[in-house]
Amino acid sequence: MKRTGLGGILALLLCLGLVSLEARGDDLQRFFAQMQREAASKPVARRPAKPSGVIGEKAFCSALCEGGTTVSVNCSSCTAVDQNCSVNQRGYAQCSGGSPVYCPYPCCTAQCQGGATVSVGCTGSCTYVDQACPYEEEGYVQCNGGDRVYCPSTTCQPQACHASVGCGDDDPVECEGFDDCQSLPGFCAVRCDGIFYSCPGLCT
Repeated sequence: MKRTGLGGILALLLCLGLVSLEARGDDLQRFFAQMQREAASKPVARRPAKPSGVIGEKAFCSALCEGGTTVSVNCSSCTAVDQNCSVNQRGYAQCSGGSPVYCPYPCCTAQCQGGATVSVGCTGSCTYVDQACPYEEEGYVQCNGGDRVYCPSTTCQPQACHASVGCGDDDPVECEGFDDCQSLPGFCAVRCDGIFYSCPGLCT
């Protein structure tokens, strides 16, 4: 917006005959002071300011989930990781400094012998059973009642130690498949990796 100087206003008024050259100096001073007050009271048009916290364009991040679905976020800075159940990675998208938005279904995962895992992607119910070698429990995962996916080795492999205590007419209690085994016949028990397993009744 252009502003006209006081000198220009005076010239215009003189041309229009609204102010005589014989006007007294004090009258001119009061006249210009009044015009300055009126100009200061008028609003001045300004460019609207940007909203606080908005800098440049927003980023869009999207992660691929099981079944072809996606999760996404839209913010100034973000990251996204696709779901990859072969390495037990749940997909998510996340704004910097915010909470992750996860894929709707986590990976269906079971623990196997030696710290390994078996993991698959499900888009419904997930059943998993961790491998329990002392009880010969086969580890597996199962989606929506379908085929089971077993741990790499369905048979537990014996480790370096073995311990056993007879339990009379009952089957003995044993340690097999552990790193540390100890027989405790005085207590009718064995200790397997620090866990005690005892006979249900009298021992031999």
